[in-house]
Amino acid sequence: MSRARSPRVLAEGVKDHPAVKAWAAATSQTTAPEYILVFRERKGSALYGLPALGGDGVTVIAKRSPAPLHTTERLVYEAILPNLPVTTPRCYGALPNGEHGWIFVEHVGTDRYRQDEPEHRALAARWLATMHTEAVWIAASESLPIAGPARYLEQLRAGRDRILHSLESWSFDPSEVEVLNATASYCDAIERRWDRVLAICREVPSTLVHCDFRPKNAFVKRDSNGLSLWPIDWEMAGFGLPAADLTRIDLRTYWSTIQPDWPHVTFETVESLASAGHVLQWVAAIDWESASLMCARKRDRSHAVADVQLSMHRLAKAAHSARVME
Repeated sequence: MSRARSPRVLAEGVKDHPAVKAWAAATSQTTAPEYILVFRERKGSALYGLPALGGDGVTVIAKRSPAPLHTTERLVYEAILPNLPVTTPRCYGALPNGEHGWIFVEHVGTDRYRQDEPEHRALAARWLATMHTEAVWIAASESLPIAGPARYLEQLRAGRDRILHSLESWSFDPSEVEVLNATASYCDAIERRWDRVLAICREVPSTLVHCDFRPKNAFVKRDSNGLSLWPIDWEMAGFGLPAADLTRIDLRTYWSTIQPDWPHVTFETVESLASAGHVLQWVAAIDWESASLMCARKRDRSHAVADVQLSMHRLAKAAHSARVME
């Protein structure tokens, strides 16, 4: 079973740590942990574990993220997920803090979702199908950022423009220039055929969508009641068609689960949505990875070119399978 990476342990300056201070401000609880688990620290975000601060001694995950992403995640955790019949981490509180915000949620374990495991794929299909069909009726879902094809078209354009800007701003090896020009050209071709993506993304209602459902963002637990799924990281969530959520699950199980609520949706429609989801997924990946093309260090830029190239190949494969490209 795939497990999360072991965190670094911080034992000094715990009471004065920003995560502990934010926890006290958000929850009015002044008890500090004996140590802090450092899962991730970046310029714009951070992820920490605060052991034994949750109910029954559960570790609390303290997450700092940019304000727009924090606002989305807080809305999902506080106003939507508690009203759905699905397993979800408990949210202990949140604290907006200028350009960033903190949110505190229950640590759900270390066993990650495995998309190559049939039992996991069926479990995720039922979980997502229940979320998609039930969240339609929750008004707060419509307050989320729009997450339909229009979002991904913006990402397509942003990624392409960033690639072209990087070519003007930095020097690259000839082979890297070829990769980046080819990727920008392929993005142009996808944009010219975006009406084909729109044609696929129909037939189902708009609802809450995770938009980044993959193994690093979902955990599983097994107890006397069986296996349960615990998705996390809702900062990219939005209100839109569920295509992007369908790329790593069992589609037959998903279709059978949505039937009582969406009887008009055929299995062929679900397959088409999933094929479009693969296109959207790799469009988003190129957007994310193109940001690293602006790094000052050439080695970092070269790594970014390799990542962009891999995503472009996968986008091309997905676009062909979805018949967006011939």
